[in-house]
Amino acid sequence: MSIYVQYSSENLEKKLEFSNALTDLNTTYKLLEELTQSDSIEILFQDTSKLYLCDKLKGTKIDLKYLDKNSLLGDVYRGQKSRIINNIQNNSYYNIAIDNPFKITIQSQIIICISFQGIFAGMIRMSKSVGIYPPKIDNIIQLYLPSFSDIFLHEIHKKTMELDKNPFRLKLIDVYQSLKYITLTYNRLIENTENPEVLKLLNNSQENIDSLFTYLNPNKDNISQVTKQLKKLKIKEDTSLNLRILIADDVDINVKILNAMLQSDPDVNEISFAFDGLEAIDNLKDKKVKEYIHILFIDHHMPGKTGSEVVEEIKKNTDIKIIIVSITNDPKAIEEIKHLYDYSLSKPFSKVEVSTVLTKIKEHYRLSLNKL
Repeated sequence: MSIYVQYSSENLEKKLEFSNALTDLNTTYKLLEELTQSDSIEILFQDTSKLYLCDKLKGTKIDLKYLDKNSLLGDVYRGQKSRIINNIQNNSYYNIAIDNPFKITIQSQIIICISFQGIFAGMIRMSKSVGIYPPKIDNIIQLYLPSFSDIFLHEIHKKTMELDKNPFRLKLIDVYQSLKYITLTYNRLIENTENPEVLKLLNNSQENIDSLFTYLNPNKDNISQVTKQLKKLKIKEDTSLNLRILIADDVDINVKILNAMLQSDPDVNEISFAFDGLEAIDNLKDKKVKEYIHILFIDHHMPGKTGSEVVEEIKKNTDIKIIIVSITNDPKAIEEIKHLYDYSLSKPFSKVEVSTVLTKIKEHYRLSLNKL
């Protein structure tokens, strides 16, 4: 059924805005939110390897193999046809790990499939936290579909579909300098603060700024090499616990931030990553008995296998003793199975909480070594 759409001056102005915003994804997201009255937008590009869908700003990364299973995104991908889903919680296809990776409140969703001459290019996923999308939204989608498609056709996005290394609009060095200035300001505030509650808040904020500072450091590759060399020296001196850590989370930015918080610890020897439940299990199985992972930081809602399913499989293997830390922004989801985990961390991560948990784990290992 074809839909007749009348172009107005407002329509044409909005289409022009889309055309001008193609090189700036932040502006494109805002225009999509304004146009559809959505609370959350994801532009999912198919990466050059053809194996993933990835949102370049938010860090969502979805392996295409999981779209063969039941999910709203998978239903659109397999049928190559866009959908409007109202009252999403009642839909039998709804799969929170794939359809709602950030575990936000969602009532309705629009998923637009973009393809050119039958070749799949990506999707746009828009979510509404409260209320349903009106019937006229279908007309709006039809009207602006060419503009939506232009996002995926633009040369700047065709050349690289991988996740942006810099999550900010500023140049990396500018962000680094800004954070450096903020850190100096925090130090001045701390030096001139007497109220203990205010001091506590400032210290917590500075810890998180320091983590971001480390993560975005333009010299981080050099720093990483030096850190590795220092750790090797400490290993030779036998003064370090040489902990090996696996972080399992399907949201790339969560992995990177937690890694930034952990890697500076002198007792951490190696950090590896998994971006879904099956990959986490494969990583653990690949390790030799003497080289198994000491600590597993694992999200609950992941494609392939949930965090609890991975943990249950680990528990079956009595030869592997791993400290397991739950990392989730949905504590209710693990309330009944929290006995499976040794510790838990809530998202977004706080460096203070991460350091506290790691300190407790190190105490556990040192006690274990003393008993030998």
